[in-house]
Amino acid sequence: DVREGRFAPRGVSSQVSAVSPIGWAWLVAAVASGDVLVPGDDAREHIVYFVRTDRDGLMTHRLLTFTADPRVPVRRTIFELLGQVCHQHPDWPLVADAAEAALGDVDPVVRRTAASVLARTADAARAVAALVASTDPVVRIALVEAMPWPRVLRWSAVLERLRSDPVAAIRLLATVAAFSPDDPAAWPGLDAAIRSDLEAASGALTASGTGRPRTAGQRWAGALTGLDREEDCGAWAGRLAAPAESPQVRREGVRLAVAAMRVWRAAPARLTPTLIGLLGEEHPGVRS
Repeated sequence: DVREGRFAPRGVSSQVSAVSPIGWAWLVAAVASGDVLVPGDDAREHIVYFVRTDRDGLMTHRLLTFTADPRVPVRRTIFELLGQVCHQHPDWPLVADAAEAALGDVDPVVRRTAASVLARTADAARAVAALVASTDPVVRIALVEAMPWPRVLRWSAVLERLRSDPVAAIRLLATVAAFSPDDPAAWPGLDAAIRSDLEAASGALTASGTGRPRTAGQRWAGALTGLDREEDCGAWAGRLAAPAESPQVRREGVRLAVAAMRVWRAAPARLTPTLIGLLGEEHPGVRS
């Protein structure tokens, strides 16, 4: 019961038990219930084992039948599962085909997750072509977010075009992706562009169905901390948290401050007074 040095999960002695007519019942039930998304669940372990053994085998083909299921929750579940599994299987054309076919799904959560799966499983040129062809903001935002930009031909030129996109969330994501440690002179301009789109982009970036979404401010904070820009991160946190800003912007200022305090030793001393000043804030979202 060992394939390629890996033991089969509990209760699975061979691939026959997973693909026989009786064996499929557990898969149908697990997908319908959502148990396949629970870490450590037996059904999930079975799937991972068989996909790892043969990623284009019977298990994968059976999983892909659920992408056309008439039930929206089932389609949401299967694409979320594929999104989790495909991290171990990039360049997976079979799954990319199913994901691309779902970009026109009636459900925005399915479209969003399918677009993310497509960006992770298709070759970069195909993912960019899908981005260019789509007019759906939900799909386009998900593709820009999940795109493996270093693998895209002339990626900097593509990002530059996207920074003028009519959709604020796409502009912000492209700007965050454009930061480079080799071009510090460009950083102030990129910061200013993010600041101008910060509030408008927030809603689209934290829409339901995005798994564990990161806000616009958290994405900006990731770029700042990734480039070790301690002074700039602290300065922007203070500006965004100022009383004159909207509650949404002030919350993003808090998120920048929290990110800084997690990374840099001196940040708590600098930013704690800013956070203490917000404890009396009238808006509950900022205060909490």
